[in-house]
Amino acid sequence: MEISTYHNVKSMRLNLNSRIINGTKAASRQFPHQVSLMHTRIGHHFCGGSIISIKSVLTAAHCMYRNGTLISPREIIVVGGVLKLNENTATRQERGVTEFRIYPEFILNTLQNDVAVSQLSAPFEFTPEVYSVPLPTNPIVPETLCQVSGFGIRNKYWRVSNNLMYVDLPIRSITECRELVVNETDLPARIFCAGYLEGGRDACHADSGGGMVYNGILTGIVCFGIGCGRPKLPGVYIQTSFTI
Repeated sequence: MEISTYHNVKSMRLNLNSRIINGTKAASRQFPHQVSLMHTRIGHHFCGGSIISIKSVLTAAHCMYRNGTLISPREIIVVGGVLKLNENTATRQERGVTEFRIYPEFILNTLQNDVAVSQLSAPFEFTPEVYSVPLPTNPIVPETLCQVSGFGIRNKYWRVSNNLMYVDLPIRSITECRELVVNETDLPARIFCAGYLEGGRDACHADSGGGMVYNGILTGIVCFGIGCGRPKLPGVYIQTSFTI
């Protein structure tokens, strides 16, 4: 499957903070690559990410911006090994960020190439609860059922989830996806959709940057959604195969 470049992307309605709706609580060691990106000063979760090496975390490039301006690496704490954000368990590991690299061809107003890699101040200690996830060599195939995890908003009260949640979502074809979102946005290159036509299950606010996995391989990065779990408006993800 190959995505051709799509021009004149309409970005006015893009929701830059995506999220898990009607998901299930994750089990211990189910998503050892999952991390929370937190604000250093206030300790609030704002995006997800995936461990791809002992000192590297893959996330969405738009997570590195606030009000259109790049944030400083010093503003980010990366937290891994937790099922609950507020629990200081023995499995919890926290690391600072020394720098992050934005994909060179990232475009903020269209979210094309929405990829960033954060370099940690110290390596993670790999354990069954904290471990890297491999990247794919090929794009994911339509109709494949994948899992998306995160600490994003779960309900109308706009509070992030204290629990790590996940949801199973089917991949939609690029042709179908473009037909579904044609009135909301065009699809830039290297983007795909996942979700149910009836809606109800989705990623949501503050799930941005988190991972979509299939068979233990990181197939996508949560990018954006038009609302959360709305019928015929599947969530939008970045292919991870092109980041290799």
